Amino acid sequence: MRRVSAVLALLASLILASVASVQAAGPDHSKLEAFTVDFAAGQSCAFATRWDFPAGGNELTFPVRENGDQLVRQISSAPLTVTNLESGESITLRGGGRIDQLFHADGSLDLFARGTLYIALFPEDEGGPGMYQYRGHYEVDIAADFTFTNVRFKGHVTDICAALT
Repeated sequence: MRRVSAVLALLASLILASVASVQAAGPDHSKLEAFTVDFAAGQSCAFATRWDFPAGGNELTFPVRENGDQLVRQISSAPLTVTNLESGESITLRGGGRIDQLFHADGSLDLFARGTLYIALFPEDEGGPGMYQYRGHYEVDIAADFTFTNVRFKGHVTDICAALT
């Protein structure tokens, strides 16, 4: 009888462990695809620009937390090519790093980056307008209307607009 009880206890603990692992599911994995973004003159630089990102890197989308927050992590080493659409001049900037985006239920998000991050700031953003490559540690709070506030940064900054004039 003790042997049967021990076996049943073992089976019960295995079942509970498998249920707990299903409940604590890991993130969804996907590959980052190539994309292009155009910025009108005056939006970030005095002239119109285009960002071209090649495919590469990974995205991890974690399950939504009980409070409604959701973490999306991007890890990439893809370069960015930025083109001045008025002059045709372009530069290619080396990338690499990790970006954590913590989305909140109210539509706002917190962004934490380590490594290289490219930012296009609009006139209404703190520190905007401008277009920059940040290398180091970067944190920013982004309101539901996508306004950047509470920018914190430690590292090296390259002014992309100035590099393309």
